[in-house]
Amino acid sequence: MPIALGLRPFPLANDAAVTLLLLAWWLMHYCPGDAAYKVFTQAKPLRLLLVCGFEIARCNVIVTWLTRAHEVSP
Repeated sequence: MPIALGLRPFPLANDAAVTLLLLAWWLMHYCPGDAAYKVFTQAKPLRLLLVCGFEIARCNVIVTWLTRAHEVSP
């Protein structure tokens, strides 16, 4: 979407994206595979918090890009 609006893509616009990408890669390869899954499935309040946080972040991204598209359009 950023390229369609003539803006820089997220990984190039934010230096923290590369660091977080490397951290995610390290966690996937060197942490126990089922530890996070067990905690996520057994703790319902934590699951609710994470799901709500994800949906709020997703809504924020959509609203941000709609706002930027509105600013760019004639």
